[in-house]
Amino acid sequence: MGSATMKVFGHFYSSVHATVLATANILNSTASGKRDTYCIKSDPLGSLYTNGIWYEEDLLSKVMPLTMLQLILFFFFSAAFHYMLRPLKQPKFVCNALAGITLGPSVLGRNKAYAAKFYSRKQLLLMNTISGIGIMYYVFLVAVKTDTAMILKLSSKVRRISISSLVAPFLAIVILTVILRPLLLDVPQGHVLLLIATNISVTGFLNLAPMLNELNLLTTDLAQVAMPAAILNDSILWFLWVVNMVSRQKNFRVSIIAVMFICGLLSFVVLIARPTMKWIIRRTPEGESAKDAYILAVLLGVLVMGFLSDILSASAVIGSLMLGLVTPDGPPLGSTLTEKVEVFVNCCFLPFFFIATGANFDVSSISELAPAVTFQFIILVGNLAKLLGAMLPALLYRMSFRRAFTLGLMMNMKGVVEIAMYRNLILRKIISVPLFTVLTLSCVMTTAIVGPLTKIFYKEPINSDHEFIRSHRFTIQATLLKSELRILSYIHKENNVPGIIWFLKALNPTKTGPICLYVTHVMELVGRAAPVMIHHQKHSRKCKHNGCIHIMRAFENYILCSEGRVTIQPYTMIAPFRNIHEGICRLAQDKRVSFIIVPFLAKDQDSDGQCSFLAKLNSKIQGYAPCTVGILVDRAINTHQGGCENFCYHVVVVFLGGEDDREVLAYAALMSRNPCVSITLVRIFVEKECTGGKKEIEMDNASVDEFRMKNINNERAMYREIRVNDWDQAIRVIISLDGSYDLIMVGQQQYGENRLLDQAIVVWSENPELGTIGDMLVSSDFHGGTVSVLVMRHCSNIDTNMLDISMHIEDEKI
Repeated sequence: MGSATMKVFGHFYSSVHATVLATANILNSTASGKRDTYCIKSDPLGSLYTNGIWYEEDLLSKVMPLTMLQLILFFFFSAAFHYMLRPLKQPKFVCNALAGITLGPSVLGRNKAYAAKFYSRKQLLLMNTISGIGIMYYVFLVAVKTDTAMILKLSSKVRRISISSLVAPFLAIVILTVILRPLLLDVPQGHVLLLIATNISVTGFLNLAPMLNELNLLTTDLAQVAMPAAILNDSILWFLWVVNMVSRQKNFRVSIIAVMFICGLLSFVVLIARPTMKWIIRRTPEGESAKDAYILAVLLGVLVMGFLSDILSASAVIGSLMLGLVTPDGPPLGSTLTEKVEVFVNCCFLPFFFIATGANFDVSSISELAPAVTFQFIILVGNLAKLLGAMLPALLYRMSFRRAFTLGLMMNMKGVVEIAMYRNLILRKIISVPLFTVLTLSCVMTTAIVGPLTKIFYKEPINSDHEFIRSHRFTIQATLLKSELRILSYIHKENNVPGIIWFLKALNPTKTGPICLYVTHVMELVGRAAPVMIHHQKHSRKCKHNGCIHIMRAFENYILCSEGRVTIQPYTMIAPFRNIHEGICRLAQDKRVSFIIVPFLAKDQDSDGQCSFLAKLNSKIQGYAPCTVGILVDRAINTHQGGCENFCYHVVVVFLGGEDDREVLAYAALMSRNPCVSITLVRIFVEKECTGGKKEIEMDNASVDEFRMKNINNERAMYREIRVNDWDQAIRVIISLDGSYDLIMVGQQQYGENRLLDQAIVVWSENPELGTIGDMLVSSDFHGGTVSVLVMRHCSNIDTNMLDISMHIEDEKI
């Protein structure tokens, strides 16, 4: 072993020594004034740049214009395939792979003149080099977004699904390959067969997470099972890949040296690289991105790790994977890396990878069809075995057949990393071009079939269990009889906090009727591959960025004022903004929450582009939530100053009738118990409009009567009953409300709203999530937009008849 080690270092020393001597000779000649002549061959790959069309030269013989033309053609065909296959919901991976194949010898490359220009030796060398660097950075970025702690928290259910979905296809492929060996002309042997069978059988997390994100399924419950299972699959695959690299060395001693070098690389990234990155995070101020110098250093580290792993006879991807896995995900380092590098890698580097893949993909190289079809049949059986291997454990855990089938489809998704491994084998001449063509074709076809099917079969929304929702409606009215009121509030920015806390102070929790508050700080999924839900009281992991600590501390101070009558459950939810409503609504359903309070930001208050995000998110929560949803438009900024002893709140409730308005009244009844809150209930009857049926009128009357009876001796509660002839008069009554109130509470939908929308007096609604009246109250025309508004919506849609109800105004003390 010692002599072999010395031999390796000897070769390395000789190369470095020769380079140093050559450089020293040149420098000495320059310093002594000698005019030694050195013959340097200029541009051995041909001219890089063209002199222009004016010199009548062959432009496509130059590297630069030819490379740019290849990229232009790739983007054109990729966009064309994406447009044509858009109705079939094909992922971008399939479109990019088809574009690369189109440019290759299987389609356009069948023209000999085209192939001679576009796939000459020098052009292939350039493509393979750039694509190798691109894959290295692609794997690094996906590894950065991987939560490595997830593998330590795998449940028995996930472990069994992962192992079963890996072992079943592996055994099926190996057994069938051995049985059908006489029909296969180019069958891989020994460890190569095992490596290919493992690669086909594995579900790669590096492929699954981007694919699920593209299909808009990343935050689904099935994705939370598939992604941890894929991480376990990936760990097994990379371990076997390293074992294969070690086993193919020329003797046992060299294999031991290779293992030592790999262990050295692993020790370097764990003991030096990761502590350095944590030091970078500590030096980065809270809420800010990592400095460009740090980002450049990390990207340089990727090249260094790739270089070291490549010279050790391993793939350069191994080194970038190691560094990516130890890089902390999320802000400030992981998110900054993703934001600044990901678009460049996906749009500039990966096209070279797909072009190079298409260059090696040659259908004409398959001389006999029978062996290719046989191997495709073996791969198909392996995919079916993987489907069953994932389904059976899921069914044993009482998952429905449809959901288990969808999970099996997710576990069959392929992507860039699988093809990259096949390209590594063909570039090292371990497999032939026909076998590479068959493997790549199966990878693209499997994803083209599985991706749309997964989207089709996963149709269950967050509240798809309609029977459960009908029988378990969590409303404020139903909670009045219970001992605890459960409220969920999401926070996006720190400026959302004061208004929500001030609003919650208006409640009057008691020892027999306490409040449990689920505070959820929502953050966009940047720098991570999988969504994260952090319960701060159960996990030591804390979110220290984007104001999370300050947000939670503000709610803790609110609890101190409640004298133990309010408990808080703090969460941080990190997910894509387009799907984050699913996590919020699922949490509300799991915790049996009765009321979700969400912030609203008007366009004139928008300073950083969060207005449109909140509007879309609030609309989605209203449509999916299993409980009442309240949108708080906070305008009373000056009233938030001062402590608990200075609290004073003036509220008016506009009641027109309907489920939403009854929820508003139920919440107002809770607030009326607070001695620091004064409430005015304004009930408006509309005479000439159709209104709700008899049952709805009875429920409205019962709600109002109950509120008045509970506050019969409450001098801080006032009741006004107003009768109007039509909605025109009703709107004028609402607009004439005194602007001295701190808060106006109204339901989102009222009786006769469809008639109201047809009235010429109503302008086009800018905020449909607030309803017609809510949108009118938050406009600047109503007291200059200075009054806070709460718009509440019941968890079920209103489907009632219209009410028939004379203009009479009556003020009285309840």
